[in-house]
Amino acid sequence: MVTNPNFKFKKIVTTAKTEYMKWILNSRLIILAVLVIFIFTFAVQPLLEISERLNTPLNIFEPFIAIISAEALVIMIPAVFITLIADFPRTDGTAAFIIMRTGRVNWYIGQVLFILAAIITFMGIIFTASVVPIFTKAFLANGWSLAVTRFTHYYPELSESFTAKLITKELYNQVSPYEAATKSFFLMTLYLFVLAMVMMFMNTIKKKTMGLIISSGIIAIGGALCIINSSAMWLFPMSHTIIYLHYTEYFKEPVVPFYISYIYLAICCVLLFSISFINIRNISFDSFCDINDNN
Repeated sequence: MVTNPNFKFKKIVTTAKTEYMKWILNSRLIILAVLVIFIFTFAVQPLLEISERLNTPLNIFEPFIAIISAEALVIMIPAVFITLIADFPRTDGTAAFIIMRTGRVNWYIGQVLFILAAIITFMGIIFTASVVPIFTKAFLANGWSLAVTRFTHYYPELSESFTAKLITKELYNQVSPYEAATKSFFLMTLYLFVLAMVMMFMNTIKKKTMGLIISSGIIAIGGALCIINSSAMWLFPMSHTIIYLHYTEYFKEPVVPFYISYIYLAICCVLLFSISFINIRNISFDSFCDINDNN
């Protein structure tokens, strides 16, 4: 049965707010505390150490850029986010009642607003966790620090170390820190939204568990292809979020232009959103709320 959309802004916002509060208060968010410790240990602290070794400050955005772009950390961010939204969208015992009161379309748009809020919160926490520890030991100018650009010059024996690969020559030779930080934030936001909408789409065809499996597979396969630098990586969204992969070490001309990455991710978002929207308008209450029993 196809229903008339009949958008109700208040119901949409109420749905999004309710889902967001449940997500924030979920005990699963303890994983965020673990993530913050991980970020400090594997990205912030190593950069601080080379900063102190060379007696020169870092750029305030360098730890954040390293977290989003570093080869060794490439799978961490999306994997943690998927874990935090593993039950998205929630279709528990109260779902039928809520959808009946708000309407399918209003519920769906509310879920989309919730996941956007969750992504922005998640990215904001990562950004804050990377900036706060170095705030008094960093500069704000739009230039890379000597700690990043000259470390391997002074310590060539460490050129293959984990620390040396946090921010590579392909990155600092080609783009400014402001550009790298901004693009990293927005591209990763789009990528996380794609993963969430894959889960939403699979939910609308009564394959919720499969949605989580597919999203995890996209992360794992895309991350592995990025690490081995296979040309097939551009078929997956992961590569489009990593700034240094767009460039070679010395040539300014990108391997894949950024506008292609934005278009790729935007098409994925719009396509998944649209198909899920169509499905949600046609699915029955009973089958939708029994999804967890049909995986």
